[in-house]
Amino acid sequence: MSLSVRDKMRKLRERRGGGNRSNIRDIFFDFEPGDNLIRLVDEFREVRTHFIAPAPKRSDRGLCQAEAFKGDDRISQVINCPDWDVENEADRGTSDCPICKLNRISGEVLKDSPDEQEKEFFRNLASATRQRQVLKWNVIDRNNPYVTKLGSGGEEKVFGYKIASIGMEAFNDIEGIYDQTGLELHDQDEGCDIIVTKQKKARWEYSAKVAMTKDKPPKVAQTPLTDEERAAELHRLIERCGRQTDPMKIIDALHPDLRDLLELNDGPSSSSFGDDDDPLAGTQKKI
Repeated sequence: MSLSVRDKMRKLRERRGGGNRSNIRDIFFDFEPGDNLIRLVDEFREVRTHFIAPAPKRSDRGLCQAEAFKGDDRISQVINCPDWDVENEADRGTSDCPICKLNRISGEVLKDSPDEQEKEFFRNLASATRQRQVLKWNVIDRNNPYVTKLGSGGEEKVFGYKIASIGMEAFNDIEGIYDQTGLELHDQDEGCDIIVTKQKKARWEYSAKVAMTKDKPPKVAQTPLTDEERAAELHRLIERCGRQTDPMKIIDALHPDLRDLLELNDGPSSSSFGDDDDPLAGTQKKI
């Protein structure tokens, strides 16, 4: 006897690891311009990423074609570097990442006395392909500590942890707070809130400082977790943030001229161009 649609849906959900759990939405924390009050909880996970999508507001075509980010088979605008082992938080010792390969090609060209057009192109490419070091961390969003829970009864707002992406600029300040206060900021009992400030200068800049009480003199405002906060389930960061994209899929999504660069340099003499090769043939001047 064949399975009913409901039975097949249940089996599919179980295979995907969903079990009977409700889906949770709005779990990724976005830093807003100005001050952001958050509470770090538990350990972070280090990832290395690449932003590969177009940025129309900056008139930036990006590394990959816009079509790659549409449809059911779309890829993420920010990908984990294939050469980084998210589970072990270490370099894999491989050279499978096509974005990192483009970065190495750019470095080699820039060392080889390029002309002004080449210099501009490959400087932009080197910047666009740089590996970003990011820490994924469970946080409490003090301004909006709710996530959306999707259950059989519909949507509801419930307390929940969010996942923040913290770059090295803010982390340098956070590390300083650890050293200066002597506190384990992420600890459930002795931790405290921090304020991460996002401000626009030549680019978006991030800084962090510890939240203080209004006492005179002020002191560090320690915030032991409440019973509700302790009972909430932390996100498994390796599952939420560890997804890898097939390098071949990344290559297929690249602009054709960047794929040509990879093919041109995919061999024993990959660190330099031949005398008759034009690395800018068919490229747009600005990436």
